[in-house]
Amino acid sequence: AKKQNYGGTITWEAYHETGGFSGTCGDELTWVYDPGNKTLTISGIGEMYDWNVDFAPWYDHREEIETVVVEAGVTTIGEWAFYECSRFAGITLPDSLTYISSSAFNGCSGLESIDLPGSVSGIGRNAFSSCSNLRGITFNGNAPYIADDAFYNVNANAYYPGGNATWTDAVKRNYGGNINWIPFNEDGAMVIGAGKCGETLTWVLTEDGVLTISGTGETYDWTYTYAPWYSYSEVIETVVVEEGVTSIGQNAFWRCTNLTGVDLPSSVTTLDSEVFYDCKSLTSISIPNTVTSIGNSIFAGCDNLTNVDLPDHITAIGSGTFYKCKNLKNVDIPTGVTSIGVNAFYNCSSLSSIELPAGVTALGNSAFYGCSGLASINLPAGIPSIGEYTFYNCSSLTNIALPAGVTSIGDAAFSSCTKLTTIGQPVSLTSIGKSAFNNCRSLTSIFLPEGLTFIGEEAFSGCSRLSTITFAGNAPSI
Repeated sequence: AKKQNYGGTITWEAYHETGGFSGTCGDELTWVYDPGNKTLTISGIGEMYDWNVDFAPWYDHREEIETVVVEAGVTTIGEWAFYECSRFAGITLPDSLTYISSSAFNGCSGLESIDLPGSVSGIGRNAFSSCSNLRGITFNGNAPYIADDAFYNVNANAYYPGGNATWTDAVKRNYGGNINWIPFNEDGAMVIGAGKCGETLTWVLTEDGVLTISGTGETYDWTYTYAPWYSYSEVIETVVVEEGVTSIGQNAFWRCTNLTGVDLPSSVTTLDSEVFYDCKSLTSISIPNTVTSIGNSIFAGCDNLTNVDLPDHITAIGSGTFYKCKNLKNVDIPTGVTSIGVNAFYNCSSLSSIELPAGVTALGNSAFYGCSGLASINLPAGIPSIGEYTFYNCSSLTNIALPAGVTSIGDAAFSSCTKLTTIGQPVSLTSIGKSAFNNCRSLTSIFLPEGLTFIGEEAFSGCSRLSTITFAGNAPSI
């Protein structure tokens, strides 16, 4: 009786004993707004009122409210409940909540993320319309009913439990906005990053450092840019590529320096260039036999890589494949490999021996440059030449037999092989390049075949123990 207009237009609002404002917002619900900490709290049991024409009682504070807490017992969020509450970035919702009514959060431009309890069974029309900064929506439990335009004008990632069969493709729609649907990890770890990484592939990174790639088809290539998870490169510890993915694109895990584990499925057939470039914590990896192509520099800079299981069906070890893998101890090269690329094992200083398949016909320049631990290697009969710097500074190599068909030895090919004592020169040899045996100070004698026509400058410079050189044919150009 006392709350009248008294000759004017008076809006009566309770001033709460805590120094805030309060009132009712449901038959058994109350609200309190504390202007001190800018928090709106709704408590009680049951449904919230709908406000179809009149505004919610806290509407006058819509530009002040920074935090909203809906307490356990509340079962619905009423229509237009938080209309134009533009300041709050997040909201706490209880497990008792079952329905979010139409336009409940319409125009909440400050809302950045929302975690919807598994108890929510329905979301009304325009419930989150024009929430322009909403970027993350987390669903828990079964898929709820979602009205067609519930997320009108919203561009966000929506996270859902991937193992739950109710989340069908028919549910995962845009609802008036642009919604990117991303499954949770089964362990329920908190998602810290997610998005698209192929036309039909998505990625999820959880707080425990697990990066999961799922879907079907190829990932994008990141030739002139970074993969979308690159900003988390120091967080990533494990990569799980799920069945269905067929190709991992260039630079995918470039400089993920704390990556220690990689799980690749049998659906993968291609690993592109520099996929694991500079993954310094990676110690071993098993590549499935379905992979038929491995790109250049795929493991370049993997300082702690000690063991790699290469697939049976690859035909080439590309340029820089194991570049500066200084702890790599052994590699079994599949029998189908026909070429070893430039810098393939550059500075693999722990590599002690390697068996090249009989079908190898090409050794790239600097292929074994700086392999200071390499003590033995076989060279197949089909190799026509030894390129520049191929065995430079292989300081543990004691002897090597060149195949019968080799016609040339490139510049500095065996330079600084300080323990090399013997080298078998084939009759086919016609050319020895500049500094080819420079500083081979254990070499005591060498036989130069009849067909040799050229010896480059300083070819045997620094061979301090070389006492015998035998020329079998005419004097070559020196």
